Amino acid sequence: MDELLLHFDDRLGRPSRDLHIVVGVLLLQQLHDLSDAATVEALTFNRAWHHALDVRVEADCYFCE
Repeated sequence: MDELLLHFDDRLGRPSRDLHIVVGVLLLQQLHDLSDAATVEALTFNRAWHHALDVRVEADCYFCE
């Protein structure tokens, strides 16, 4: 994780998503062999994903396509 954090700058652009959520979403996408659209839908509506990713704020469930 520390190596990935080097590529994110909290002074530029809008605030980024929690890195743990992003990595978790990518892992779940590969695990379930989902398309990008299916991954966004699962992140938005699947409560099991919310629990697995420890999503506590509803805004963390929405990603732009």
